Amino acid sequence: MSCTPSSDGTCANNDDGGGGFLSVFYSSLAQLAFQLLSTDNAEQTASSSNRLISLLLLSTVVLSVTSLHFLNKEWHLWRDLKLTLESVFDKVPDLAGEVELPPLQLSGDDKNKEATAPSSSKLPLSLVDAANPTILQCYSPATLANLGTVPNLSSEQVSELALRSKTAQQSWKLTTFSQRRRVLRTLQKYIVAHIDEICQLCAKDSGKTQVDALLGEILTTCEKIRTLLHHGETWLESSKRPVNPMMMHKTAYVEYVPLGVLGIIAPWNYPFHNML
Repeated sequence: MSCTPSSDGTCANNDDGGGGFLSVFYSSLAQLAFQLLSTDNAEQTASSSNRLISLLLLSTVVLSVTSLHFLNKEWHLWRDLKLTLESVFDKVPDLAGEVELPPLQLSGDDKNKEATAPSSSKLPLSLVDAANPTILQCYSPATLANLGTVPNLSSEQVSELALRSKTAQQSWKLTTFSQRRRVLRTLQKYIVAHIDEICQLCAKDSGKTQVDALLGEILTTCEKIRTLLHHGETWLESSKRPVNPMMMHKTAYVEYVPLGVLGIIAPWNYPFHNML
């Protein structure tokens, strides 16, 4: 089979009878190429090329947007980008002057040796001060050294604190996720800047070692803050649920709402972690 261009821009097919389907296909392809490349159809060729390029660009944009949509739905790309920019440009306040921590005591300090020395008294230690029942005495479980006092709250005082928390929660529940993340990042910044002091206090309060306090108090607390910063907003978003055919005109979803003030019974040996 051979193709001979004619004067009218067509391709004359000289088939010798041995090509079959491939001969017809190649003949048609050659004819199309000759028409596109001929000088008589230059304007038509340019117009067809422009349309083809436009179609390819449009297809690329549609495929890119569709791919990004499903990738963002699965991997939350926009969320990660927003959180990254928020952590870089949203500067959080410093609580160094707002929270009072006792100064860090080095291992060679005499006061530190006295505070951590085991008590020689074998008498049972009284938590309630007989001279002043409104305060509680605090002792180190490891050394029985006196750590100070805390208020011995009455039921009325506890109820008053719960009422204050309930009042504050009415305004807190209206805050945005961005504002809540700012509070968490502020706490995280303070914790990381005062690791040694917090570990020392946890060791005295619970009797654990400072290494245990670092792993069980600081590490777990910072990791929970990091997890809430990264996933908290996603976890609290409304979650759609499917409906049956008879309710197809309805929309079903699960919405998470604040519960308010809760009382938590927590173990005593993680004082800092449970507090936050």
